[in-house]
Amino acid sequence: MSHYFDELKAYLKFDAADHVALRQLLSVAKPYFSTITQDFYDRLQRQPSAMAVFRSDEQVVRLRGTLAKWMDRLLSGPWDEDYFELRSRIGKVHVHIALPQHHVFAAMAVIQEHLMGIAWENLDSSEAEAAVIALQKITNIDLAIMLASYNDDFVNQVRAYERSEKNLLENRLEKTQALYHSIFESSGVAIMITDGKYRIRLFNSMAENLTGYSRQEVAGCAFDTQLIHPNDRDEMRAMLSRVQEREECPPQELRMLTGDKSNKWIRWHLSPIKETDDLCILGVDVTRERKLAGKTRRVETLAALGTLAAGLAHEIRNPLNAAQLHVLLVERAIGGGGDAVVGRALESSRLVKAELTRLAGLV
Repeated sequence: MSHYFDELKAYLKFDAADHVALRQLLSVAKPYFSTITQDFYDRLQRQPSAMAVFRSDEQVVRLRGTLAKWMDRLLSGPWDEDYFELRSRIGKVHVHIALPQHHVFAAMAVIQEHLMGIAWENLDSSEAEAAVIALQKITNIDLAIMLASYNDDFVNQVRAYERSEKNLLENRLEKTQALYHSIFESSGVAIMITDGKYRIRLFNSMAENLTGYSRQEVAGCAFDTQLIHPNDRDEMRAMLSRVQEREECPPQELRMLTGDKSNKWIRWHLSPIKETDDLCILGVDVTRERKLAGKTRRVETLAALGTLAAGLAHEIRNPLNAAQLHVLLVERAIGGGGDAVVGRALESSRLVKAELTRLAGLV
């Protein structure tokens, strides 16, 4: 027998004297069962919310007979384990058909009203009083058993809701973890999370590849000391300070000190994480980009120098050619002079021509 049922009976002091009183009431009340049933369902039919749970008139007819049996067992007993199980099943049916709880209370009040009236009309005062007291006890017990079914159903609904919410949360967690992995671990950018003292807390796979350190090696290490080139640490600390103060901090290219002590140029993006002192640090390797930019600048410089040299060569070659031509004309002009004069002039002419030829060669 249910421990709960025993507690109810003990609490209400439902004992053998009550059993006798109820059976005595049954002896005078049974002829009125059809009248009680008729009044019960007449009242029920005037309640649309109650009638809405019944599927057909045939179901109502069946329930009339069920109500008569219920009253018979209510008054005749025995009030044992079978009685408890029967009442529990009735409560579960009420839950299943979604009968509102207030109709259960109202129905019990109607039945009490009829049976108490019958007791006072058909039994002497002492017997009627005992029957009424016993009736109140057993109907309260019945009501408690049936309402426990509603409570069990509510608990089951809550548990089902909790299971549903748990499954939903687990699905969300799985999606969040997948999103975390796709963004954080699979990113082509080095991502690091530091605490308020710039100690490394999280370190993604790209950061490991870029720095040459495993996340275990750098966990708890000071970001600026561990990863930034000594010559650039002051600039990085200034960036960190600006971000902590929530000031605007544009990306900046500073050198990273890697695990093998080589240097890489990194474009650093720093941003605070809301409602915490933590920082999110993104690092993009621009070493190759900077090398290509340097090569491009050298090529551009050489191209400019080539253009300048070609222009200068052109500008110098023209007067050289003209000078050479005029030296030739001078030689011809002095050809008719004296030997001494002509000798000296021609020697000077040859020297000028030699120098002009050498300059043309250099150009």
